[in-house]
Amino acid sequence: MRKPFCAVLVTVLLAGCSVPQAQQPDAPTSEGTGTSEGPSRDWDPKAWEPTVTITRPSLTEDEKDQTRKEVARQFVTDPELLESLPDVPVVAYYDSFREQEKKMAECMTDAGFSAKALQTGGLSYGKYPELQERAFQLAGYTCQMQFPFDPALARDWSAEQVGLVYDYWNEYMIPCLEGYGYATDVSKRPSRESYVQNFFAEDGSGREWFPTDLQPALEAEGGHDDVLEACPALPPSDMLYGVALK
Repeated sequence: MRKPFCAVLVTVLLAGCSVPQAQQPDAPTSEGTGTSEGPSRDWDPKAWEPTVTITRPSLTEDEKDQTRKEVARQFVTDPELLESLPDVPVVAYYDSFREQEKKMAECMTDAGFSAKALQTGGLSYGKYPELQERAFQLAGYTCQMQFPFDPALARDWSAEQVGLVYDYWNEYMIPCLEGYGYATDVSKRPSRESYVQNFFAEDGSGREWFPTDLQPALEAEGGHDDVLEACPALPPSDMLYGVALK
């Protein structure tokens, strides 16, 4: 079975997806360096008109529980631990990316591992001794099992969602970043049809063009809240998932 894309997407993405040992992004590497003159217009991602309408999927309780376990297991790489993971009951499902990530950070911190929910999505973890790696993985698995994002929204993107994101990047995000003085490299941008068709290629080749590196780098650098709010890496969640996620 293919691993849920949301569970393994690093940094941005996917908003709501958490990855262990999150790496701190490098300084901004876009072709532009920003401008002190301000954007060329007022940018509002909610004003972008989606190219398709996404309907929130529905799952049975068994399907929700199966997906919850699959996502939580992505936190674990230790072979022995994978064979002995406990069946942890769910405490609450979250419809909100931010709230789920905040709860994950709180849970991990309570377990002894410093964690912070990032504005651009995902979690950043503090350093810990190598001898605690298994304990870290078990804590991540346990917290994810207890406080999961709604599995109906944590599954692989559909072809319609991939196409929607492609359109959003090209119609809104890239022009928005350019308005703030940051150019995006589109020299390797595939056609929409090719991108949608190959997005989930097993070797990852279908996602080689994924122009969302700038936002986490700007967040790490600090002082760029205006750009992050105006030009988020993904379209508003009600457009992408069919439900308003905060």
